[in-house]
Amino acid sequence: MGDFLTKLMVFWPLAVFAMPVLLAVGLLWLRTKFPELAAFNKAVNDIGELKSKVGIFEVELKELRNDIESEPTRAQLNAQLSDAIARLSRVEGGIEGVGRQIHTQSQWIQALALPQGGR
Repeated sequence: MGDFLTKLMVFWPLAVFAMPVLLAVGLLWLRTKFPELAAFNKAVNDIGELKSKVGIFEVELKELRNDIESEPTRAQLNAQLSDAIARLSRVEGGIEGVGRQIHTQSQWIQALALPQGGR
């Protein structure tokens, strides 16, 4: 028992000094392995925002796929065709109107340029 007490008297001051140092080093090492609470909360918020954006993109992608896969109906094609025909007829009418204006201006220019009385 005396030998044990001698060893304890030698190692006790070393243990009393070394244990707090080892605990402090261990805690500092653990602190480097885990993020701080503010950084962790920010990462959680960022992940939540990304999940919501991904959800929105998934819904839009599903709608686009449905639009691509669905064929237009006969009524839709007829409506688009009649709309195109109506626009084309308005363009033709506009062109005819411009043609009449140019013809009228040409007649006025000729009437102004030619001497009166047909000479």
